Amino acid sequence: MKKCLLLCLAAACLFSCKEKAPAPRPAVALVDAVLRDTSGMRRLATEAGKLGNGGSIAIIGEPSDVLFLSREFALSDLRDNIDGRMRPDSLPDFAGEKFDLLLDAEDAPYDHFLENVGGSDSLRSLAVQNALFAWDSTCVRSSLDTKALLHKSRSKLLIYTSSLQAEYGLFDLDTLQQLAGGVCPVISPAVLQIQKALDSGATHIAVWTSREVRDAGAWQAVFERMAPEGATLAVIAPEQALDVRTRLRGLLRQYLATGRRMDALIL
Repeated sequence: MKKCLLLCLAAACLFSCKEKAPAPRPAVALVDAVLRDTSGMRRLATEAGKLGNGGSIAIIGEPSDVLFLSREFALSDLRDNIDGRMRPDSLPDFAGEKFDLLLDAEDAPYDHFLENVGGSDSLRSLAVQNALFAWDSTCVRSSLDTKALLHKSRSKLLIYTSSLQAEYGLFDLDTLQQLAGGVCPVISPAVLQIQKALDSGATHIAVWTSREVRDAGAWQAVFERMAPEGATLAVIAPEQALDVRTRLRGLLRQYLATGRRMDALIL
C-alpha cells in the first residue's frame, strides 16, 4: 500500500464539495407539492440559507449517528478560531454555534426503505421533509411535542449523516432549492470524505461500511460522480469479529496478501 489514510465521520466537517451534477431525473411528488404551496412551504424553501449567521446547524439522521457527530462537533478543536490554521487553540471550533439534532428514530434504520417496492421514493421524500422541518419545525408536528406550534430557530446548514438518505434524497432537495431560489448548504459525509481522500491524492479508495449500505450502492454512486478517470473504489462490509481492531487487521492483511492497492480507507 502506497499510503493509508484513515478518515472517520467526525473528520468530515466543512470542506468544499466539487461533486459533478447528477443526471437529470424527475423529482419526487413532495417537491412539486412544496413548490405549489405558495403560502408556506415554498416560502421556506425560497428563504433557506438566507439568514446570514443567525440560524442553527441541523444534524439529521438515525439517532446514534446524529448523537455521535454532535459530540464530535462539540469537542472539536482542530483549527485556530482566529486565522483558521490547523492548530488547536483551546477553544471549540464551533463555539457560539447552535445545533439542532433531528433524531429520526421513527424511520431508522433507513435500509428498510429499500426492501419494499417504491421505498426509495419514500426515502427521497423523507430527506426533503427533514429539510423542511429543519427550516421550520411547525412543518412537521408530532403528537409528543408539547410546543408543536412554537417556531424554533431555522437552520442555516443541513448535515445528513446517512449515506443512504443523502444518496437517494439530496438530488430532490437540490432540485427544490434550485426551483425555489433557496441557497441553504447541504452536507453529506459520504461526499466530503471521498472528496477529502481525492484531494489528498488518493486514487484507490476503500470504504468500510455495513452490508446494507454496501448493497444499496450509495457510496458507489457518489464515487462515480466525483472520481477522476482511473480511480477505483472498494466498498467492504467485513464479517463480524470480536472487536474493530481484529476486523481492521484482517482487512489490511487481506490487501497485503492480494497485492491490491489502497491509498485511503474511509471508516
